[in-house]
This record gives sequence, C-alpha cells and structure tokens, in this order.
Amino acid sequence: MKTLNKLTLALLAACAFNASAKVENTIEKSFDLSAQGQLVLENINGDVNIESWSQNTVKVTADIQAKTQEDLDRIEIKMKQSGDRISVETDYSRNDSGWSNNGSSGTVDYTVMVPANIDLRDIELVNGSLNIVNVSGELNADVVNGSVEASGMSSDVEVDSVNGAVELSFADSAKNLDISVDTVNGSIRLYLPEDFGAQVEVSTGNGSIKTDYGLSGTKGAYYGTDLTGSFGDGSSEIELESVNGSVKILKK
Repeated sequence: MKTLNKLTLALLAACAFNASAKVENTIEKSFDLSAQGQLVLENINGDVNIESWSQNTVKVTADIQAKTQEDLDRIEIKMKQSGDRISVETDYSRNDSGWSNNGSSGTVDYTVMVPANIDLRDIELVNGSLNIVNVSGELNADVVNGSVEASGMSSDVEVDSVNGAVELSFADSAKNLDISVDTVNGSIRLYLPEDFGAQVEVSTGNGSIKTDYGLSGTKGAYYGTDLTGSFGDGSSEIELESVNGSVKILKK
C-alpha cells in the first residue's frame, strides 16, 4: 500500500510539472560602440534589467518563455544598430485567427549590459518592471504596469508610470539636472546627494509629501497636497506628480 501511495504521488507530481512546464529560449547579441551610445527598448510582457560594465559594448540577453512551441515561435526579438544607437523590440506575430491566446502569449525578460554613460533614450514597458544599476546617462522611460528603480544616475530623467512605484538614486556628482516623474498609482522616491540644489514642484492627489531639505507640502482645502520651493543652489529642476501615492525627496 505504501509503495502504491508513493507511485500515485510521483504520478501526480509529474502531471503537475507537465501542466506548469514552459517552452524556453535565450537569444544573446552584442553591439560595439565607438562613442557614447543610445539604447531604445520596447517590451510588452517581462522585466528589463539594465546594468553598467566597463566595456564599450552593449550586450543584450533575452530570456523567452511561452506555454507552447507555437507561442514561442510567434515571439520575435528585433535588434539592430544604427551608428551608436541600439534598438531592441519584442514583437508578437498574429496567427490565422488573430492574436495567440487572446493577446501577447509569452514573456521576455531582458538583461542588458551597457557602458555607464549610455543614454537610455526610450525605454517602454507594458507589463514588467524596469531596474537600472549604475547608469549615469539620460533616462527616458514609460512604464504601464511595473515599478521603476534606478541607481547611480547623474543626467536628466523623465519617467512616466501608470501602475507602479518609482525610486531613483543619484550619484554624488549629479548636478544641474532636469528631473521629471509622473505616476498615477504609485509612490515616488528620490535619493539625492546631501549638497544637491534644485527648484522643486511637487503635487499629489492622495498621499503625503516629505523632504530632507527643509521643505514641506501644503494641503489643499478639498484635495491634494502641493509643494513649491527651492533648496541649495537651486541649479536643478525637479517636477514630481502622483495621483495616488506619496512623494519623498530624501538625502542618500
């Protein structure tokens, strides 16, 4: 009886594994740069991790998962280089009856190694989070469902997020920057050098405002909290807006 029970459990485990198993593929490609480069990346389902390294090369690794081989074959990773501009795009092709499984079936997670000074010119994600480590170039990102987290920044930033928190940490050398962050449902956190200076405009519909630079928000008579002011030498410009979420400007 014990042996039969063990066989039954083994069969059940095998069935569960087969039901959850996915078809996978990995695509990798590298691009050499002659000067400061630009990266453009569009993804529909999946996370994007961008990290700096010492090489003047962009290395893109795309980890693809789908439920079936047919779904996997419909996912195309388009990568091309034009001068020092690298573009990466995830494309889901249609089948004869329309989209596969009512939409974009399958996920693509990207890991991208880049020179630290590269400009992340247009990073667009639909369902997935964006994580950036020690990249000092410009950042322009648009994320629908997912968080944005970046560190080591020292250039202009523009981030738009619908559903997800935004957390940006700036290098000690950062100054004279334009920083713009808009979120609908999500908090905003900026971590700045202690001697950073900026003109600041902050507003939140449902949430609090906090700074480590001697500024505080003013609640509206009926709705929202706003903050306008400056600190330090005022050389940078910061505009932050959240509909549903708190906003914090903190010292590192």
